[in-house]
Amino acid sequence: MCPPASSPISFGLVAALKCEVRPFLRRAASVRRLTGLPAAWRFQLGEWSGIAAVSGMGADKARATARRLIEIYSPRLLISLGYGGAVKPDLAPGTVVLGQEYRHYDPGGPTLTPLCPLWAGPSIQELVTHLQAAGLPAAAAVLVTTPRVIVKHREGAPLLFLSNPVLDLETAAVAALAQASEIPFLGLRTITDTGGEEIPDFIMAWTLTVGVPYWRLVWRLVLSKPTHWPYLTRMWHRSRWASHHLALALTTLLPDLGPAV
Repeated sequence: MCPPASSPISFGLVAALKCEVRPFLRRAASVRRLTGLPAAWRFQLGEWSGIAAVSGMGADKARATARRLIEIYSPRLLISLGYGGAVKPDLAPGTVVLGQEYRHYDPGGPTLTPLCPLWAGPSIQELVTHLQAAGLPAAAAVLVTTPRVIVKHREGAPLLFLSNPVLDLETAAVAALAQASEIPFLGLRTITDTGGEEIPDFIMAWTLTVGVPYWRLVWRLVLSKPTHWPYLTRMWHRSRWASHHLALALTTLLPDLGPAV
């Protein structure tokens, strides 16, 4: 275990799930588990240092983890990353999307709230072009955070006017904290479900009750309802592919973003 560092770091990464950052940490150097956060690792990528912290799912957990990360480590750039769901059919599974705009959307509320965190690096389109040159499918997107998993075909109509809207449960909370703290911010997501696909009811129930499904629960569900197995198998493969693309995107972009921050 490594004690908290007193000097500021270049990058603070906040992800909901360990599987979203594990492939990247395998590529980084000098990776050490840290105290001061429930699940966090310090890493080195070239001359740039960073902290990767896992918050758990949802805005409250992401906000609390990001706040603690800022208090202890003072990152010069805050990045929210993980999986995302496309609202329109244009984005294929595995596509890496970079936040060009950020919104908070509650289907039960009257507004689609914009957020305007600082950005101090190259343009988002330049970063997208860099990822594409590295062989990754990439696009700029509007990252839309909801308080729960929504039914896209029924609750996503107000999002259709946005350019490449992508859903998640954490980005806006971290973006708002970065905005209040005057820290440059970037949202980075990889598509796991496309615009024509919905998250099944049993997955929604998991996120509302146990949060992240654990394997014992998954196997119990498969044994009781084998019809869920094709979906779980497909999403397992997609999440592995998405995590691999997140790792490649981070190792491609962070050396470029280091000088900017």
